[in-house]
Amino acid sequence: QSAVIVDIGAFRTDILTVCHGRIFYKRTIAAAGKNFDLAVARYLYDKHKVKISEETAEQVKIKVGTVWGGNEKKCLDVRGRDVTNGDYCTVRISSEEMFAALEEPMAALIEGVCDAITKIPPDCVNAVFDTGILLSGGGCLLDGIDKMISGVTGVVVTRLSDPANTVARGLSALLESVAEPKTAGTLNISRYVMKMAAEPQRG
Repeated sequence: QSAVIVDIGAFRTDILTVCHGRIFYKRTIAAAGKNFDLAVARYLYDKHKVKISEETAEQVKIKVGTVWGGNEKKCLDVRGRDVTNGDYCTVRISSEEMFAALEEPMAALIEGVCDAITKIPPDCVNAVFDTGILLSGGGCLLDGIDKMISGVTGVVVTRLSDPANTVARGLSALLESVAEPKTAGTLNISRYVMKMAAEPQRG
């Protein structure tokens, strides 16, 4: 199988170019879920003089965050502290503002993907482009991220089903294929990770 794989996690994004089962390129960058959250919080601080927590920033990102201008316009009332007087206040944030807020970390992510594409071996270009770019990790659920990457690179982009658990499922499948006596402990860890991923998150 050949593809460019972009796994967008909470703290980092791993980018790999795989051709005929071999990894030809690997790069890890900091543009990931937490960077998007911090960008949202920084935007509200700079533009609206409102301070919010990282948890609130993440919820804003999930509900109205977008990196593709053509998607549905949304608005959200966000509660935080006015940095001028310390009082609680509420500001209305639009998805159009989030497009601007997320521009910097998204640009870093795009740069990483484009670099991976330029490093594809000449004899693998056709094979890789037939599959295109595969997105995994919880960070790829950000609205419009697949369209933005495809629009900039000109390469078809596919968001994998259940992307937040793709790595855990892959690890589980790999360990299931190895002799049990050698991997019993690790396999149990993998099963625990899958169990935790399937449970609803609290808070």
